[in-house]
Amino acid sequence: MSCVEGHMKESLKDHVLEQVLDAEKFKAFYLKPEGKTRMMSTMIIFSPEGIVLLGDLSPSRYGNVSALGYGLSWFSKNLSETYLCEKFLEKGWHQDLAVSDLKTMARDVLRGHYDQSMWTRELYYAWELRAGLLDDVRSVRKSLKHAKESAPDEVEDGKAEVVRRRGMLGEARADLRKQRAELADKLTDLANRMDDLAQSEFIDEYREIDKSDDWHDGLPGYGYKPSEAGWLCAIQQKFSELWKKAHPEFDAGVA
Repeated sequence: MSCVEGHMKESLKDHVLEQVLDAEKFKAFYLKPEGKTRMMSTMIIFSPEGIVLLGDLSPSRYGNVSALGYGLSWFSKNLSETYLCEKFLEKGWHQDLAVSDLKTMARDVLRGHYDQSMWTRELYYAWELRAGLLDDVRSVRKSLKHAKESAPDEVEDGKAEVVRRRGMLGEARADLRKQRAELADKLTDLANRMDDLAQSEFIDEYREIDKSDDWHDGLPGYGYKPSEAGWLCAIQQKFSELWKKAHPEFDAGVA
């Protein structure tokens, strides 16, 4: 899924690309609305040391971002968003990203994506029981099929056993759904209270939910700031689009 939000694309929809410097080693462009306004404009400078983005519309709240060692031919390509962000932005913990991550995780929990991850022993054991009973039902059905051919007198007992095991499996499935729902509710509740939590408080509460011992490898909220990543990618994609229109002979390619 793209990190570029709809309002970002819409904001740049009618922008034009104006070259304001064309020297041997330095080139600069304005990505801007038509006219003289600087509002929502980005200056993109290509130098021997790399690329700088700055202006009224900059991905960073500090006013500019830069990528060392890259130039016009690279920036004009069809770049993957992750690859682009790696070159310009620093990762960190961001509250708004944590909210998004927690809600995504809650949905994935309900889909069973975390059943085997030991988030809670209750969830893992519920999954383990369901998996074992499912194997049992399949095994009993297989035995019943053979009994019909080789031991007809055992068929009725086999059918009763299938019914019994299926009942147990139904209960295990219901318990697994319950454990998933409880975990998803905890994640959603934490997401809904993020505005009132500092990072340290969030980590303490998250550790009470995720007991899998590997949470530190994927702490919710750790990554690129969504607004910075979105604007960076939106600006680069619009630049690439306009550059290719103006230079159809140039192979923008994919990087």
